[in-house]
Amino acid sequence: MFMVALCKAPAVFAAAIALAVVVGPPVIAQKFTAPARLNQGDGAGWASAGIDAVGTATAVWAGGGGITFSSHPLNGAWTTPASFPAGTTINPSLRVAASGAATVVTYDAANIWVADKAVGGGWGAPTPILTGVPLGNPFSPGVKPVQFLENTAGDAAIVYRGGAGFPFIGVFRRTAGGQWTAQQSVPVPQSNYITLSSAAIGEAGDVIVTWGNHEVSCTFRGCHDINFAIYAATSHAPGVAFVTSPALLAYPDSIVRSAIDPKGRAVVLAQYAGSQVIDALVQPKPGGAWSASAAAYMSATYHPQLAAAAAGAKGRATAILFNPDNATGNVSFVDGNLSTNAWTPPSNLSFADATPPVIAPQAAANAPGGAVAAWLDTDGTIRAATRKSAGAPWQTAQTLTTPDAGATAACAAKFGLVWTCNVILGTAINTDGHGVVLYQQLQADGSSPLFAATN
Repeated sequence: MFMVALCKAPAVFAAAIALAVVVGPPVIAQKFTAPARLNQGDGAGWASAGIDAVGTATAVWAGGGGITFSSHPLNGAWTTPASFPAGTTINPSLRVAASGAATVVTYDAANIWVADKAVGGGWGAPTPILTGVPLGNPFSPGVKPVQFLENTAGDAAIVYRGGAGFPFIGVFRRTAGGQWTAQQSVPVPQSNYITLSSAAIGEAGDVIVTWGNHEVSCTFRGCHDINFAIYAATSHAPGVAFVTSPALLAYPDSIVRSAIDPKGRAVVLAQYAGSQVIDALVQPKPGGAWSASAAAYMSATYHPQLAAAAAGAKGRATAILFNPDNATGNVSFVDGNLSTNAWTPPSNLSFADATPPVIAPQAAANAPGGAVAAWLDTDGTIRAATRKSAGAPWQTAQTLTTPDAGATAACAAKFGLVWTCNVILGTAINTDGHGVVLYQQLQADGSSPLFAATN
């Protein structure tokens, strides 16, 4: 058996600069509703949410041997959960266009299915779009091997890492109301070791895909990983070939997020595991050269977690960060410029006294570059905040739930860690800043129902 050791990142700093977290004056926008219980506690290992232009939220989740869905009109109540048409029962990923048309993509180890719901209609039966192709992301198990993207108009893409031996990255695309195209292949350097990192779609239908690649060198002393590189590829219309960048960063692919704005300008943010720096690169012109790397965030003290990236109008980008080893539990954001790759100092989203540290983040972005962020404290408290667009003020962070004393005792007895009993499963936000957060919470009776909150 080979013994593979990761090379250390070549990040050497002459002087580590600590950027002070600026606590700006948050603005109260739409408040989140009291969370509603969506199921009867049969678990929801996979869940996903979407929200249309008028604020109608939809949730889908897998559990109890099938997929279930429910909808919530703005200022209304969640509908009685209903069963999804028969088909695969794992990994549902939901996207909802501004019109209210919705699509769910599901997959297993070797197949991908798609199901659509027209405005005012019911769900169609899942149909296969890919069959018999091994799917997996073994070098980044926290990143799904199938990623489903859709913009507000309904233009969509399915990006996946497939194949055994020499893996590849494939993409299916369709314009709003159209048919899925034949698979496009993303040009990747030939390697046994490719990790699909992130993908995003812009409002004009542009798609960006990022991945990491490395090689393995073996001698009589053993084997080790070498030649790490992170790449990006963009395509600006269905059927138009993807153009792959040169190697953007030369360290192991750990956490990577990408975004692309309505004019096709792109940003890649990357963080080596354990690093105190988040690197950013931008592509100021569609299909043009990529910039040099710049620090979107740098700290001499904290080890942030990069959670999400957004790119909106006027060339603005946003990165949402979580500082799990910060005693104040900061949830922060930085804003960047897609032309100059200049980034602001971080600003704080979480409560100034948010202790213990923040963990288990989830975030999603909308077309104007706004976002919804949800996070979990180690005492089991879940909080969330939204921002309507890039550069706009954030809503004051709001507590969605605090752990029940009985549930806390049950968690401590069963798992030893309270925070393992609350899990944030999905987030979504529309162009007006209305968001939805899905989470699962273990109860004192041992059940683990799914809850949803909207604003």
